[in-house]
Amino acid sequence: MIDRKAIFNSLSEVGLQHGDTVIVHADAGVAAQIGVGTRVEKLDQFVSALKQYFYDGTLLIPSFTYSATKGEVFDPENSRSEVGLFSEFFRTSHDVRRTTHPIFSFAVWGKNQKSFLNLDDTTCFGKGSLFDEFFNANGVVCCIGCSLDRGMTFIHYVEQQIPVYYRYQKVFEAMIKEGSRLRTFQTTYFVRDLKVDSETDLTRFRQNALDAKVLREAAIGRFPIQAIPSRSVFDVAVDLYRKDRNSLIRQH
Repeated sequence: MIDRKAIFNSLSEVGLQHGDTVIVHADAGVAAQIGVGTRVEKLDQFVSALKQYFYDGTLLIPSFTYSATKGEVFDPENSRSEVGLFSEFFRTSHDVRRTTHPIFSFAVWGKNQKSFLNLDDTTCFGKGSLFDEFFNANGVVCCIGCSLDRGMTFIHYVEQQIPVYYRYQKVFEAMIKEGSRLRTFQTTYFVRDLKVDSETDLTRFRQNALDAKVLREAAIGRFPIQAIPSRSVFDVAVDLYRKDRNSLIRQH
């Protein structure tokens, strides 16, 4: 069982500060460890603890839908997050606003919330995207209860900046609901080349980041918690790719 103090201690142990700008990828199972309450009440306590800890910072929680890749209309107010129960719960919590990207939307809360709203929706990982704004803000990636492979979408921003050989730019037509009208436009997504066996595998990345002492790991109850600055993600990944261009993917 965990409580608010245990959550605070784990966040501190991986070097997170109250004023950080943080992308948090989290599994709802972490909240289930809180001792008292229903599932909803435990999720509420977990979200409340995160907001209290980062009282002077900014939280960015993935609320991805992939709507544009499926030809669906993206409704920022009502389209459910497709990346887990925690994500959907946070999206609908108090004072949270959602970005309007029809593939990689984020639920945003905190001090610099406005800086991450109304960014360039015509790119997923390019200049002017939320990931670019996050990088320029010296943000920190935090995975709570999930692996780096599953949780660190920011790695695709780095892959586009390199750029890696196993991804390419693909254009999707997107439709966003804005009140009673639809806005139609195109957005570019640095997608995997399916002709290349290129599933993300950050095993070597994790070890190099640990060796460089830029990735910090701890436990939050029975779940792992990891945190790494975005600048360090960039530096470690670029260095690995220069040495071996298959270093960030799984080769079967």
